[in-house]
Amino acid sequence: MSQFRSPRPLLFAFLLGFQSVCALAQTFEGPPYERVIVDPARDLQTTLDGDFTLAAVGDVVALRPTANLAVPGVQAIYDVLRNADVAFGNLEQTIADPGKVALYNDGHLFQALARPIIADDLRAIGFDLMNFANNHTTHYSLTGMLETMGHMDRVGIVTAGWGRNLAEARSAKFLDTPHGRIGFLGITTNSYWDARPAGEDSPGVPGANALRPQRTVTISQESFDALRRAHESSPHMFPAVFPVTSGRTFGDEGHRIRLYDEYYVPGDKVSFSYSIPPAELESYASEIRDAKFLSDFVVANIHSHHWQLPPDARSAGDESRDPPDFLMELAHTAIDNGADAFFSHGEGELRGIEIYDGKPIFYQLGNFNRQPFFHEVFNPGYWDLAAARNPGVDVEGLTRAQAQGLIYPANHDREYFESVVAVSHYSEGVLEEIRLYPVDLRFDGPFVDIGTPHLADGEVAQRVLGILREASAAFGTEIRISGDIGIIDIE
Repeated sequence: MSQFRSPRPLLFAFLLGFQSVCALAQTFEGPPYERVIVDPARDLQTTLDGDFTLAAVGDVVALRPTANLAVPGVQAIYDVLRNADVAFGNLEQTIADPGKVALYNDGHLFQALARPIIADDLRAIGFDLMNFANNHTTHYSLTGMLETMGHMDRVGIVTAGWGRNLAEARSAKFLDTPHGRIGFLGITTNSYWDARPAGEDSPGVPGANALRPQRTVTISQESFDALRRAHESSPHMFPAVFPVTSGRTFGDEGHRIRLYDEYYVPGDKVSFSYSIPPAELESYASEIRDAKFLSDFVVANIHSHHWQLPPDARSAGDESRDPPDFLMELAHTAIDNGADAFFSHGEGELRGIEIYDGKPIFYQLGNFNRQPFFHEVFNPGYWDLAAARNPGVDVEGLTRAQAQGLIYPANHDREYFESVVAVSHYSEGVLEEIRLYPVDLRFDGPFVDIGTPHLADGEVAQRVLGILREASAAFGTEIRISGDIGIIDIE
């Protein structure tokens, strides 16, 4: 019997299979399947259910537990946070066992290190969301950062603005509430250790989500020419990391000069301005949009030490309450791309409130909790600094508390210890009212109470509300004062 089979049966089977495939394909002709899609026109809308309140404060440096402090004024201001549906603040400190992180102290004099119990205390005070993108994110290295975030996770406070790589640091974090899902993003202009992207051969670098605004300074033509002549005659006077490397720090582009990280241009009016690198602004806008697609309400915030100076300023301490130009651009960009509220903090003083497209922008919320005199790690350099700042004072006989009092920044005066809690009221996602509760951090002591928030009344309350009312008027925002509370009615 032949070992070879006729090709006809194989050909017949092939043709039969081909006809079956064609018939099957014909059944799928016509309109494509409907798919679930992201629709920006629909999904950038605010979709919270019912009445909703968001309480917000500025910087928090809590080094001693106060949530259970039986002081009426303290509990009154904490209840403002507790009674809100969501409470937000900026965590400007490390929370860790000192034995695990003390060796990583980076040498900066202001070291806010608190034991793990403070995470539990912040939760008991009422915080739900806390930014961790700021100049203290890595003051105890990456170990301190990760320890802090571990404790915040443990107590159920959602943190944003940090990550094990840049993608994680940039992306939103989420809080699910009975009224809907809250998206939350944090960023800073003051990071000491920026997060870096992951690559093919690298897992990335942990750190803060950083924004790098570029400053351009306008000076007179005479000063501009003098700067150019100074470089031409003495290029060695412009070194960088290594001696005589002027090309690293000085660049003459004709119409402008780069000196270190800033640009100088000639002009008729001495001033400065900031610009956000386009790629960074677009990345931020994209993350805001993504957060809104995945949530009902988005909170955006920034920790920034940038300020604006009036024309007659003679030093950086003469700053005005006007927000720097880039901050306004960033806030507007956030809201244009889906953010429902924008908060700024970092300067420790109050700035105005703008209602932009029906959404609130708080350009500076000040300090909510500031306990700078309870350090777990006391830097021996404090003694020398106290002596340098206070000539004629015998520092040898001072206690640590007295030394810290003498070195605390001189520009942190009474206003640094007076602030506000802002509570925004929404109905079905629409902002209807903002209530402003003044805060007194006890600038006048006693020493043990300095930095602990109390609900302000009387003179302090009226001073805080007066400052906010004047600063907000520049944005067309009216604040009416009812007793010791400020109220913004949204039309």
